[in-house]
Amino acid sequence: MKINPELQALVQDLLGEEAEDFWNAVGQPPKTVIRVNTLKTTPLALRKRLERAGFALTELPLAIPAFRVEEEPFPIGKTFEHFVGLFYVQSLASLLPPLALAPQPADWVLDIAAAPGSKATELAQLMDNHGLLVANDVSPSRMRALVHNVERLGIVNTGLMQQDGNRLGRCFRETFDRALVDVPCSALGTLGKSPEVTQRWMWRQATRLAQGQYQLLLSAAHTLRVGGTLVYSTCTLTPQENEGVISSFLRKYPFEVASLHFASVPTRPGLTQFGGETFDERVARAVRLYPFEAETEGFFIAKLVKTDSLPPVPAARTPREVSWRPLEADDSQVHPLLTALEERYGLPSTVWEPYLFGRRKDELWLLSRGWAEGPRELMERVGMRVARRYRERAWRLTTGGAQLLAPFITRQVVDLRSGEELLQFVAGGTVDAPPDLRGPVVARYDGLIVGSGVVTPTGLKGQVPRSRRFEFFPPS
Repeated sequence: MKINPELQALVQDLLGEEAEDFWNAVGQPPKTVIRVNTLKTTPLALRKRLERAGFALTELPLAIPAFRVEEEPFPIGKTFEHFVGLFYVQSLASLLPPLALAPQPADWVLDIAAAPGSKATELAQLMDNHGLLVANDVSPSRMRALVHNVERLGIVNTGLMQQDGNRLGRCFRETFDRALVDVPCSALGTLGKSPEVTQRWMWRQATRLAQGQYQLLLSAAHTLRVGGTLVYSTCTLTPQENEGVISSFLRKYPFEVASLHFASVPTRPGLTQFGGETFDERVARAVRLYPFEAETEGFFIAKLVKTDSLPPVPAARTPREVSWRPLEADDSQVHPLLTALEERYGLPSTVWEPYLFGRRKDELWLLSRGWAEGPRELMERVGMRVARRYRERAWRLTTGGAQLLAPFITRQVVDLRSGEELLQFVAGGTVDAPPDLRGPVVARYDGLIVGSGVVTPTGLKGQVPRSRRFEFFPPS
C-alpha cells in the first residue's frame, strides 16, 4: 500500500508506537451497525425479524437502540425491513454526536450539514418526532439522499433547507436550542472502508478544510440561544481540523466545553499540544475515537455550551414570503380531507392529534407541532407528504403516509401473497387483487405496510414513488 509521506509522518507524530496498529486497520472495515428506528418498530420486533432472515445481532449498550451485525447472509441494507424504514445502517462513531447533543422533544434543533441524513434522522428519533429540526445541506445531490431518508424513516418534525451553511448565522440569530456541526473533513478516520484516502491526503487540503470548518462552526454558534448546546464533530483525526478549530474558536467566543463519556466506547481526550502548537486546555474535554481500539471509524467530538451572546452580524436579506401556514385538524382546509381518509382507511379521528398540517393544492403534509411558530421562510419542505388528491373530491394516502399510520389502518388493505408479488408491486407493476375492492388501497406483506396502490379492473397497481424503489430480498 502506497501511503502519502505527509500522512505517514502525521500518524507517526500522533500515535508513536501505536502507528502500526493504525496502519493495520486500513482497509479493514468495522462490522456493520444498525440503528433501530423506534418511530416505526421496537428493538425486540426488529431483532426477531432479522434473526429469522439469518442475521446475527449483538445489542449495543447505547442511549439509543442499535445492533452490531455479526453475521449477514446478504447485505442488511437489502432487506425488506430496511425498505420500509425499520432501521438505518450507521457506523457506531456516527451514532455518537447526536447522543452527545441530546435533543429534547420540545427543542428547536439545527443540523447545519445534514445530508445524507444519518445524524439528522437520529436527532429526529431522539426528539420522538416532536419539536422542530432544521436539516440543511448546500449540495443538491446530497439533498436528494436526505429527502429519501427522511421519508423512509417517517420523519415529520424536520424542515429541509438547501443553503450555504455560512449564511445561516445571519438568518437565524439566537433561534435554536441545539446545533449539530458535523463538518466536511479530510476523512482520515474512514480508512477502514476508504483506504484510497491514504494517497490523496495532504496538509494543504486539511488547512483549507479547517478554514471552512471554523466558518461553519461560527455560523452555527450565531444561531444558538444563550445557554444552548452545540456539538462539533468530524470523521478525521487531524488535529488541525479538530482541536485546532475548537481552540481558535474558544479563544474568541463565549463558549465552554462540556465533558463527554460514552459507555463501552473507548475514547481518548482531545489533544492539548501537537506539532509544537498548544491548544486551549479545555479541548481535553472533547473525545477522540481511534479505529484500532473503538472498532469503528476514527472520530472527533466536542460539546460546547454558549454562555453569552456573540457580537451581532449583519442580517441576511429578507427571504421570500411564506405562502402557507400550519393548520389544525379542525381547519376547514384540511378537516374534510382528514374525514375522508378516516372513512376510507378506517382511521380513528384521534390519530391526527399529535400533528399540524400543511396544504398545497393536491397535497396534504403532516408536521410536528413544533412548527406552529417555526422559521419556515427558507425551507424547501417541512414534514412529510401524507396524502394526495386522486380525484376531484377524493384523497388517498401516500406510501410514506401509509407506512407511518400503519398501526391504525383497518380498511382498504390488500395482503400480497408472495415475495414475487411484493417486488412487482414495489416496482410499479400490477398484481392480483381481491374482487371486492376498488380505488386507493394500501398493500401489506409479512405484517408490514408496503405502500400505496390502486385497484383497477386489471388488478392492484403499485404506486410506490420511483425514489423509493430499489431492489431488496423479500422475506421468505
